[in-house]
Amino acid sequence: MKILVYEGFHEDALEVLRGKYEVIYDPRVPEKEELLSAIEDCDVIIVRTYTTIDREVIDRAKKLKVIARYGVGLERIDCEYARKKGIEVVNSPLGNVDSVAELVIFHMLSTLRRLVEADRSVRRREWDRKKFEFYELKGKLIGFIGFGNIPRAIVRKLSGFEVNFVAYDPYVDEETMKAMNVKKVELDELLSTADVVSVHVPLTQETHHMIGRRELEMMKPTAVLINTARGKVVDEDALVEALEQGRIFGAGLDVYYEEPPTNRRLLNLPNVVLTPHIGGMTKEANRRMAFELVEKIEKVLSSKN
Repeated sequence: MKILVYEGFHEDALEVLRGKYEVIYDPRVPEKEELLSAIEDCDVIIVRTYTTIDREVIDRAKKLKVIARYGVGLERIDCEYARKKGIEVVNSPLGNVDSVAELVIFHMLSTLRRLVEADRSVRRREWDRKKFEFYELKGKLIGFIGFGNIPRAIVRKLSGFEVNFVAYDPYVDEETMKAMNVKKVELDELLSTADVVSVHVPLTQETHHMIGRRELEMMKPTAVLINTARGKVVDEDALVEALEQGRIFGAGLDVYYEEPPTNRRLLNLPNVVLTPHIGGMTKEANRRMAFELVEKIEKVLSSKN
């Protein structure tokens, strides 16, 4: 049984796999031709964020039984086609919940207080305290677009901050939200009332540019937008315009339309905090996600034997 692993994997979990299977490990993102050649005789492939498993790759993989995503999002994997071919697609959605939730909270605080800009000011030997008289998190209304595992963890972690919560998610019932002291609202109400709007939806045809000019114009001028989900859920040009014109106070971004980002206007804005897609990149999360995947892979392989 041969397992192909790209884009890095926790060493402890790799050792478990190596003890049972033949493992080919390459921490890089493969070129398409490399991938097509390597996958021909593999039973399992593990990928992370940037490797695309499309129909051509799936058709080349004559022995493939499992496609494993080291993380959550599956938009780079043709899941429907894989399943038609009898290939299981698994991911590790629970391992990074706490890490992403903590990063979202960091973005909330750092954006409301302009901490990155303040840091740069001190490094320039400036000392303008009045310039950084901005906003507390206390008393704010936090709005979640999508109410899955990560927003629920954020609600628990923010319990001591004296904030209130609303959420828009057509797939989560009102009673579930109410049990966590979260009010279920429609998207327009959330956008027009929330002080912090945090995006937590997968990238699909329906969510592509879900937050565009219309939605940004509905937000309060003192509000901030946090996106740790997927870059293309937000219309990046519309967001840049809103930030440049001061129509919203700021933004905290961990994901971008292109990664790494190339939008110079975005990169030069003082009222945006940027991180390099590190929501799940903690030592603890990487280990949890890896072992979550190992367990799922072994379960699928044992069921197919």
